[in-house]
Amino acid sequence: MAARLLDLAPRRLAALAGLWLVLAALVGLGLLALGPVPGPVPAPAPVALPSLPLESGFPKWTKVMARTWALSEGQDELCRDRLGRDCSLAAWQRFLDGLRDRPLLERITAVNDFVNRVRYREDGDNWGVGDYWAAPGEFFASGGDCEDYAIAKYYSLRALGFPPERLKIVVLYDDARELPHAVLTVTWNGAELILDNFGPALTRWTDAPHYKPIYAVNETAYELLGLPPAKARRPAAPPS
Repeated sequence: MAARLLDLAPRRLAALAGLWLVLAALVGLGLLALGPVPGPVPAPAPVALPSLPLESGFPKWTKVMARTWALSEGQDELCRDRLGRDCSLAAWQRFLDGLRDRPLLERITAVNDFVNRVRYREDGDNWGVGDYWAAPGEFFASGGDCEDYAIAKYYSLRALGFPPERLKIVVLYDDARELPHAVLTVTWNGAELILDNFGPALTRWTDAPHYKPIYAVNETAYELLGLPPAKARRPAAPPS
């Protein structure tokens, strides 16, 4: 994933940034109140816009949703043509089936660990483009980078019964590594847990002050959480 992750919808983000400043001024004048983002956030807390419909931006994410449906419909053919007898999609389904009766936190932890075992590959090596958001079938077949891990975890938890309003794919800037990054968050027990491909542990925003959220998406809406930095470099692969 290149710095283009921050340019998923550059014109949309620029327009929202202007709206963000207007809303901030209205809040300061006491003319508008914004509800808090669920769960703890890094200090200082970002001011979140009300959720906006996906139709107004983020085509890469909406295309992922369409491809995920198409690939799930042709799962048997995908396994035969791309993966032979070692069908990763079938292994994923068996893994999910074994978790359906487990406690919620155990499901979250197991999904994070299972998806993180997939090989990391940058989009240029995988798809020949600077930024590509892969559907789970593509990710399990070919590996992927940070947003692909987040997408696979998102659909894993959706398959295990988690509603979309409890899940967010968050694109952020990692101040420690000075890189753009993406993670999945899930709301559990009143807090947002971070599922990260950089490590197996579940963390909270208060444990990751170096993570600066920029925007978040799920199936129904997206939120602008902050402004991207002026410069961003290519992300490194997670530690082996």
